[in-house]
Amino acid sequence: MSNATTFSRLSAYLGTATAMMQSGGLGAQIVYTDFQPDVVLDMNPFIQWDIDMDGDGNNDIGIYGNFFISSWNYTYTTSYGSVFTSSYFRSYRYWRVKGKNQQTDRLLVNNSPTWWQLMAFGSGDTIGPNAAQGASLVWASSGDAFYNNSLGQSYGDWTPGNGEHFVGIRLERNSAFYYGWLRMEQIGGLPSGQLLLKDMAIDTSGAPIRAGDTAIANNGTRLNEDWRKQQQVWQHNNQLHILTNPGFGPFELNVYDARGTTLHRSLEGPGQTIVLPLVHPAGWIVVQLRGEKGVLNKKILWR
Repeated sequence: MSNATTFSRLSAYLGTATAMMQSGGLGAQIVYTDFQPDVVLDMNPFIQWDIDMDGDGNNDIGIYGNFFISSWNYTYTTSYGSVFTSSYFRSYRYWRVKGKNQQTDRLLVNNSPTWWQLMAFGSGDTIGPNAAQGASLVWASSGDAFYNNSLGQSYGDWTPGNGEHFVGIRLERNSAFYYGWLRMEQIGGLPSGQLLLKDMAIDTSGAPIRAGDTAIANNGTRLNEDWRKQQQVWQHNNQLHILTNPGFGPFELNVYDARGTTLHRSLEGPGQTIVLPLVHPAGWIVVQLRGEKGVLNKKILWR
């Protein structure tokens, strides 16, 4: 199954959790999704990926692979009066992240020194109403993650080899702002660069979010990176193993296949290792922990 189909299916069953949060049914605040392995977006051929950040059934963010060619002519006259015209061409490849609703969905961009580069946040940086500081930082309907021209020149923090960064996201719903992030990394350059989409989160309470925040613990502490480091999910033969964080729970455990069919549902407590027998054909499954303070989703490739 393609990654694009996986995203659309993921939206369907994230929507239920988000609807309950908005109605007060869960009291959750952060909706977090991790992809294991990372989703690989290939520049060649031209692609477009749409993502539903908050699980309401509507795509919020689109990632696009872009390619264009610029050309110009240079005319000069020699000392003998001869006139020559030379034509020059340069090709560019770059990734563009756009809000699907151009009026309400925004990315934080830095328009200096190059064109509308996506602001590259580091882990722990705050994304919120005060993030757009300085004349060059603005919330825009689109921004570019990286571009590389045919001369081998690269620009910006998203250049291959610079590691992973976080994209700052702001969604507007009913005149209220909600903040989130996407973790991405650019690998490879011309002729076919690739972008790794690693994980993403949105805070449905309207509060600022730190890049890398995954959930809120029972004591109110924000768990930064803990879903990747402590909330471990893995396959061993025909068993699904889940190691949960002591600070997150109790929670409802759901396991879905790529079509959104429920494979397992139970109520579980924090700080335990859960072992589930699971006979399932090779393909994507989603492990979802729905607690009082957040919804954690882990998309894994079952082999």
